[in-house]
Amino acid sequence: MRMTDGVWACFVLQLSWIEVERMKPVFRARRSTHALCQLLVVLSLSMATETAAGQISIEDRSSKPIPRDRAWVIYQTTCQVVAERFHVNDPIRLQVPFKLNVGVEVNNVLYDEGTGIYQINLSEWGDTKFAFAALRLTLQKLATLQSRREMLMEVLTRAERKLPLDSSKARHEIRPGAEAWK
Repeated sequence: MRMTDGVWACFVLQLSWIEVERMKPVFRARRSTHALCQLLVVLSLSMATETAAGQISIEDRSSKPIPRDRAWVIYQTTCQVVAERFHVNDPIRLQVPFKLNVGVEVNNVLYDEGTGIYQINLSEWGDTKFAFAALRLTLQKLATLQSRREMLMEVLTRAERKLPLDSSKARHEIRPGAEAWK
């Protein structure tokens, strides 16, 4: 196996270029396929942990430690269940990086379409609270911005057909303004 094959394998495993650069000396020192395979197995195992850490950014304002691994398993399971229920072939497509804030006043799930940042806010950690919030986040991800816009226009079009024509109000008044797209 050539060096370029090793780099391609790292690319397929979705490793960053920084990780690839760190591995180059190992490839040069041991040009054997066995060494490459060992390295890729170790990196892919560590990548699962790094992916989990990279997916969830935790800000803990509470006094209790947050079980990062437990949160990741609950989130990953949520994505699998939603994918099965809504016939999504690849549950990984539903996963998004998000920020988990624990110890805030209000429990909610936020999404800023401008920045593409998802956020889960919990007053305190709890498996049920987190699972419910993760479910809301995953369902929100399921309906993309484009499909939400299409559904909004479909709702307004159908409603317009059903509403009686009132001479004092024009039908176009139910068209969404700029704030409706957010």
